[in-house]
Amino acid sequence: RLYSCGKCSKSYARLDHLSRHVRMHTQEKPYQCQICTKAFARADLLKRHTLGHSKDDPNTKPAAVQHSRVSQACEACAGLHLRCEEEKPCKRCMKKGIACNFTQSYPTSNGDGAPQAPEMNYINAQDHVPRHSMSGGQPTPLPAMQMVAPQMPTPQMHTPPHPSQHQSIVMDGAMMPPQTQGNSNMFDYLRDKMMPPVNGGVPTNLQVMDYQAGPWTPRELFDFGTTDASYELNDMDLTFLDTYNNANPFDLRTPSIGFPTTGSDIMPSFTSAPLPPIDTTALPKASVWRFRPLAKDSGSAEQANLSLPTPTSLDIDRRVTCEPLSQTSRDKILAMILSTCKPNSIPRAVACFPSISLLDSLFQFSLTSPGSHAKHWIHAPTLLAGQSRPEVLAAIIAAGAVLTPDAAIRKVGYAIQEAIRTAVQVQVEEDNTLMRDLQIMQASLLQLKIGLWSGESRKMELAEGFHGNLITMARRGGFFRRGTYERIVPYAEDQGDVLESKWRQWVRQESRKRFALHLFRHDLEASVSLLSSPLISYAELYLPLPESEALWHSSSAESWKATYLRSSAPRHERQPSLVDCIQDLDILATKDIFVDGRQASMAVLGAAWRMIWEYRQLDGSIGPTYNNQWCNSNLLMASRHAELTKLLQCFRMCSVEDAKVTLILELLLMHLHMSLDDVQLFAGLEGEEEARRVYPSLVHWTRTTTARQALWHAGQVIRAARNLRQGLICDFAAIAVYQASLAFWSYGIITRTTEPGPMLNQPVTAWLDTAEDTGVQRWIVNGKGSAAIRTWAGTPPAETLAFVGSPDEVVAAVVQVMRWNHAEARSPPLVDNLINMMDGLRKAAR
Repeated sequence: RLYSCGKCSKSYARLDHLSRHVRMHTQEKPYQCQICTKAFARADLLKRHTLGHSKDDPNTKPAAVQHSRVSQACEACAGLHLRCEEEKPCKRCMKKGIACNFTQSYPTSNGDGAPQAPEMNYINAQDHVPRHSMSGGQPTPLPAMQMVAPQMPTPQMHTPPHPSQHQSIVMDGAMMPPQTQGNSNMFDYLRDKMMPPVNGGVPTNLQVMDYQAGPWTPRELFDFGTTDASYELNDMDLTFLDTYNNANPFDLRTPSIGFPTTGSDIMPSFTSAPLPPIDTTALPKASVWRFRPLAKDSGSAEQANLSLPTPTSLDIDRRVTCEPLSQTSRDKILAMILSTCKPNSIPRAVACFPSISLLDSLFQFSLTSPGSHAKHWIHAPTLLAGQSRPEVLAAIIAAGAVLTPDAAIRKVGYAIQEAIRTAVQVQVEEDNTLMRDLQIMQASLLQLKIGLWSGESRKMELAEGFHGNLITMARRGGFFRRGTYERIVPYAEDQGDVLESKWRQWVRQESRKRFALHLFRHDLEASVSLLSSPLISYAELYLPLPESEALWHSSSAESWKATYLRSSAPRHERQPSLVDCIQDLDILATKDIFVDGRQASMAVLGAAWRMIWEYRQLDGSIGPTYNNQWCNSNLLMASRHAELTKLLQCFRMCSVEDAKVTLILELLLMHLHMSLDDVQLFAGLEGEEEARRVYPSLVHWTRTTTARQALWHAGQVIRAARNLRQGLICDFAAIAVYQASLAFWSYGIITRTTEPGPMLNQPVTAWLDTAEDTGVQRWIVNGKGSAAIRTWAGTPPAETLAFVGSPDEVVAAVVQVMRWNHAEARSPPLVDNLINMMDGLRKAAR
């Protein structure tokens, strides 16, 4: 028997028998009765149950019988999109005690029995169609006329015989928005919601509005206290939605307005602008940033990668969790993944899913690898696989799988990431309390990071799209506010259960803080990489900063207490927050166990990026002051630029010495001095016309001190990347190196054309990827001399140089840095794609 249950080892010859058996363990009941909504695990049980319903039972007959639409609904039901009845007055109007108004609209025909023309119908409707008001079955004429055609003005509504005690205003039909056949229902609905209630509650097309001085609130729009909490569709809703298949009531199109197209009103065209001096045919046609969906693209496309072709193992010499993954944990993970698979993918996934030993190795590798980020915000010593949710276990495994050099294991990791993305959504929809569950949020952040750094445009776009949901969950869960945290301190007399309880409470609280700040950092990295607006404001992060890594990595309560008591540094009366660090950067220079300097430095860099983003947006929106009618921004922009530069220079002196911190710092300084968005447009991201548009502004930029300062920081990004450990130029670091190459490439392309006679044969006076000296300062200030970066060529490699004026050589040198960092292993997909893009830029610059 081929198919075996992972829980009780019972085997079956058919897959459907195994599926039915597994539902006995999971208590899943997918077959639901359409009459009484009772659910069953087997289809035959549902069929037997359905036959038991009596067809003569009046309580079940309306749910089982599908009624057709009524020929004419009354105005009260039609205005609220509710089911009406053929018999008038309808039961709803009688129950509400309101008049049941309707319009007879039988189709008329000529003498030959053929339908009349629309014009004849309109005339007959004015002359012959009566208006009825039925109360208790007796028709009573109303004094008002019905507005039949939207083009005709509506007669004024008569004042009711019994006016209210308030002043009344008569609504003229001409004051109402013009109605068409497609949107009249929507206007009726909005008018009914937005107008104050009418005395008597008679819903007519032209109502008399009771006017009172002072503000009034639209009815039912913000009434959170009395709204119906049930959002499930019933038969009435389905009938209502069925009408949308024929007519969309939300199709409220704005009529087109003609604008003059002569003289100065014509928008300028950039087709006559100077042509950028690049070979556009050599530029990469495909971009890792742009996803162009195809019909074959779906989340199930990678389900075939859930199985390994051959047994694979991974040797791990370090274990950080207390217990290894068990068979039960593997079964939970597999069940979670299979719940997202298509039926034809299940047999292969079950048969060839990775073994327990491989999954446990990937689990440990994810929490110990130098390139791992999860170990800084997921507490490994207290992570018990048997008590953890399968989503977070699978996410940690997937994060470890994509870090390995093995291509097959990487594919498994990306396939698991797809399953997690779908499973988390399903779980949160089924149980909304999981929106506050830390492990669900940790799994979500892990899969977002895997998707964003996958190098596949589809995954990157999905990660960008779902990023906002996780931020909302953290914000609404109080992760960013100080009031949800408390100070937990171990004392010398704490022992046993008291100490253990304190430690675990501290771990839970510290996990929340570290998760919030890492989400803030992920927002920084996504914003810089995608050149999109950051979603978290630095001004809302009042949570206390995390405590030191030494306390975080303590393996037991006793070790945590001992580390805490060994410190002789004075404790802060109030644990500082990110806002405190921005106001006083000296907090970063404090060396004690009460503040994690690396996490605090990353948080300040995240705040600095948001300030730089605001500056760049303002600079790009205002534009040149000579063409601006309301703003002279020279003083404003210069002052803001100087403040941000000083902030980052002060940060450089106070922050921790870390290669990644330095790399991000130099990258942000590069962004401060240049618009990378314009550079990407110049590189052909949006086509030739956009490249022509930004070319003049880039030519002006290359002649400024700001441009040379940007290139200096780009060189420092390359220098910091060289100092990273082997294999760590990946993820955001790879994006930073790529963006630095774009700065060199654009500057070299433009200056090679606009400044003839480059000094390529002169000795180098400014090395941009070494420490700053007088030669660098002279080149930045007045542009005198020649600048270059180092590279290596030949066998054995010998140091040589790449002049800034030769963009193809500079880009080749940057590509060499990325290749050498992954010399002993296969490069991640993102690195391979970035190298391919840089090769295209290099060829275009020749």
